[in-house]
Amino acid sequence: MAKRCYYEVLEVERTAGDAELKTAFRKLAMQWHPDRNPSDKSSEHRFKEINEAYEILKDPDKRAAYDRFGHAAFEHGGPGHAGGFTDVASAFSDIFDDLFGMGGRRGRGGGRERGADLRYTMEISLEEAYAGKTAQVRIPTSVTCEACSGSGRVTRERALSVNIPAGVEDGTRIRLAGEGEAGVRGGPAGDLYIFLSLSSHPFFQREGADLHCRVPISMVAAALGGDFEVPTINGGNTRVKVPEGTQSGRRFRLQGKGMPVLRSKQTGDMYVQVVVETPQKLTKRQRELLAEFERLSSKDTHPESAGFFGKVKEFLGRAGSPG
Repeated sequence: MAKRCYYEVLEVERTAGDAELKTAFRKLAMQWHPDRNPSDKSSEHRFKEINEAYEILKDPDKRAAYDRFGHAAFEHGGPGHAGGFTDVASAFSDIFDDLFGMGGRRGRGGGRERGADLRYTMEISLEEAYAGKTAQVRIPTSVTCEACSGSGRVTRERALSVNIPAGVEDGTRIRLAGEGEAGVRGGPAGDLYIFLSLSSHPFFQREGADLHCRVPISMVAAALGGDFEVPTINGGNTRVKVPEGTQSGRRFRLQGKGMPVLRSKQTGDMYVQVVVETPQKLTKRQRELLAEFERLSSKDTHPESAGFFGKVKEFLGRAGSPG
């Protein structure tokens, strides 16, 4: 296929000045960039054609040769040979920076630069932190533009697989090397840092590798003893035995029922704190029974309260006696 006239490609007259050429090039490069036309297979060819035309016409010597000999001036390795697309990509780096929003991120030295690091916050449940998981995330980031050989970067969404080990805590950072922003002009890519945020749990509170929960029990169960089942973080359940005379606030330790320690074979414990619930909305008969129970009670029935009020009486007696 015969090459089109470079002036025709850039849609300018032969008398166009440098500023007009540059404006035309920027407009067409933006319009025909392949990433802006993913469904148009011809856009890459058109994009390269625009770049090649501008590379020749922006150079006074090459333009003069082209005006005199046309495309023949650059065939067979002639003095104005344009070369392949990758040969001219560096000549457009300043313009592509302006086009795609990367201006000011580098000096004018034209050297390779490392891409920026990226941060992504991922929320996971306590159960996922316990078991670990492989999560799929979609990250919008700048990647190397293949059409212009990395002289201008483009934004794309990438799907990444993240391995979350068992035992991670809130704020744990996972580094994915080379998954950050693409470097400039062939420079290395930055890193991606995944910061984990653990969502609150309806039953457990976490302290390091240990788990804590509060369970209400009836006054009768606390007095007479009994047992109850509680869920565990692994999805199962376990039975807690309550001895006779259990007081509100007592904690029971379930060894090895907590969280795994990150990158260790150790496991934390689970602590169950019982809270004795005072009965409410009593019937007449229930009131009568409780009143009878109170009449039958003694110091042995309520040793703590008996001891406390005994000390209070003793203290008041001393305070009221003459000095």
